[in-house]
Amino acid sequence: MPALSLKGLVLVTRADVTSIDGLVGRASHDDRDKVGKVQKFFDDWGGLPPYRGDFRSIFVYYEGEHVDPHGSAIKAYGNSFLMNNSTIIPSLEIVCSQDIQNAAVNAIDAPELAHRNYSRFEDLSEMSPNDTAARTDALIRALMRRERPHYVEGRMPRTPVREDILEKLF
Repeated sequence: MPALSLKGLVLVTRADVTSIDGLVGRASHDDRDKVGKVQKFFDDWGGLPPYRGDFRSIFVYYEGEHVDPHGSAIKAYGNSFLMNNSTIIPSLEIVCSQDIQNAAVNAIDAPELAHRNYSRFEDLSEMSPNDTAARTDALIRALMRRERPHYVEGRMPRTPVREDILEKLF
């Protein structure tokens, strides 16, 4: 499968801030009551990077997809910001074909789902940050596996800096 160009993917983050300056240095977090389950899932399944409590969630779409068709993501996660593929893709540590917290928690709560949900993840932490082709292919594989058309989630183990953020959407 040929890799799409970096322009073939759209990366978005959401936060309850109103400006690019407000997003700089801001971490994402798992829900407080679910952190233990997410960490247990990461710990129990080999092939995943170590769990990190502070990260920035990045939502992955194909170019041309409407990143928030009904406003539900804005209500749940805050305002949407278009991210810079060339700085974010090398920084991603993990990607999942659905919401990472939900996949992990559901696997812990319903062990019969654990293997299926584990197969939704790809560990990017062992890939060279400069191997954008392999990283892009991993994001595309996750997009191809998603069951729901809403988003694929990636996580980077750092907070955004100004050059990561292109513009506020909507």
